[in-house]
Amino acid sequence: MKTVGEPYVPGKSNWPNSMEYFYHEKLHELRIFLDDLKENEINAVQNDPCELGIFIHQYVIFFLFKFVIYTDSKPQVILGGECPHLSYTITQGEKHEPEGDEMSPLNIHLVDAKSGIIKATRLITLSEDFFNTFKNAIKEQNDNETDKETFFNNIKKIYTEYPPNAMWENATICLLAKD
Repeated sequence: MKTVGEPYVPGKSNWPNSMEYFYHEKLHELRIFLDDLKENEINAVQNDPCELGIFIHQYVIFFLFKFVIYTDSKPQVILGGECPHLSYTITQGEKHEPEGDEMSPLNIHLVDAKSGIIKATRLITLSEDFFNTFKNAIKEQNDNETDKETFFNNIKKIYTEYPPNAMWENATICLLAKD
């Protein structure tokens, strides 16, 4: 895991605002690049409840996440809502999918997009059900590979049909994540 206060990638100090999920080298990683980070956003990623979900439509996997704080006993979403979509079919000819029954934790990195400095890190354990649902979805996506243009057109249609709250309501599985 990377360290708070260090560059996410040494020598790179500017990133576009984005939220991306990756699985590589047997590691799950959620990278969040944002500028003008507030202290409550940093604290939420580091310490507050994190909800994870998987929404699957037309062989596109959406990795849902939100960090929640409670004010006056009411939940308030601090980060999340924008849903990164996942594709393991559109890589440089190499498919990545979790191997065997390994349930490696999810590594979360919150990075200041203007400086490239890591502001928060966290390791979250995925439940066996969540991991298996996710693994099976990736396998189905790989087995039903489509061309890049069709895939991205499907994503646009899905975002139109399912705003983030509808994705959460129709998620295949959800998890209140534990560290």
